[in-house]
Amino acid sequence: MNSKKRKERKQIITLAIVFASVIALAAVYFAVRGAVGGEQAETSEGGDLSGLSGWQDGTYTAISEDYKLMTKLSYTYDGETLSLYTSGEDWKLEGDEKFPVDTEKIIMMSQAISDFGGFRRIRYDSANKSAYGFDAPQLTVTATYLNSSASTDETDSHTVTSYVGKRNDVTGYYYFMTEGSSYAYMVSDALFEYFAYKKDGIFRNTSTPTPNASDINALSAESASGVYEYDAETDGKLEGGSDHPALKISSALPRGAMFSLDTAVEYGADAAGLARYGLDDPAVNVAMTYTEYVEAPTSDGGSTARLPRYVSFELSFGDTFEEDGVEYVYVTSGDSGIVYKTPASALHEIEDIISGEAAS
Repeated sequence: MNSKKRKERKQIITLAIVFASVIALAAVYFAVRGAVGGEQAETSEGGDLSGLSGWQDGTYTAISEDYKLMTKLSYTYDGETLSLYTSGEDWKLEGDEKFPVDTEKIIMMSQAISDFGGFRRIRYDSANKSAYGFDAPQLTVTATYLNSSASTDETDSHTVTSYVGKRNDVTGYYYFMTEGSSYAYMVSDALFEYFAYKKDGIFRNTSTPTPNASDINALSAESASGVYEYDAETDGKLEGGSDHPALKISSALPRGAMFSLDTAVEYGADAAGLARYGLDDPAVNVAMTYTEYVEAPTSDGGSTARLPRYVSFELSFGDTFEEDGVEYVYVTSGDSGIVYKTPASALHEIEDIISGEAAS
């Protein structure tokens, strides 16, 4: 056999081996696909779902609504149901309208549930509700939308109720459906992140700013012993690490967990309510204006730009009181109407700084 024939025979053998390998791999693929995704072997919480209707792989839209038209939102998480509704640009908690709702969190919820889909669609049979976990869902969300942006009447609206059921042990995804739909979907656990809040989780916390020294534009502090004022334009920019009175006052302000639902003694306080805590005529009032920077894409779609935004913050200290051997003071931020209690050490420290500056 000459070299040319040997070469041709070798090529034929190689092609035959490759073809056989492809056939074998295809057989393995379809066997595994049938075991993991096929309707005859689909499992949920270890249960056999072989009686369910067929499924279709792909990317499917389960809900397509305009979140800006949402007027009501109700969800059940960890056994607690929260119902909210819009009031102008704010959200209100039904049954506790003065409760300071974190509107940003509710907007994120409304966006998440208004445009949602799954990667697998299953023909749904309501007789198999328990097989999917829809008889005892892990998350239930009900949203009401105006039928159009021109709608002004609440009756011109529609409601969408959604359920997240069991977790499928094989795929790791969850079953999802909307009321009245003939399909269920396989989805990730993304919705849990947006709706994993009980009532205390949607409380709008007060946040004391912590700007860089050079970003403080102005600060004033007033008490019975005098007034202290700082202005960056006339007094020069502050430098970090310095012993400047404005920095000392800023650092003395109560922080973080001192402002939460746990430390709130009243919310929605009116003028009479503020007077009960001595906040109609504060012992100390601190006002600060500072610059913070917002990341925004450039108009040409290029690199991100840092845009300055000027922010004002005001904190008032009212009456002091003792509780369990600790001295506290009532405080409120701006016109929030939320009255908190915080250790009185912050009040005394600021009073000492003001009196020291007044004496110098």
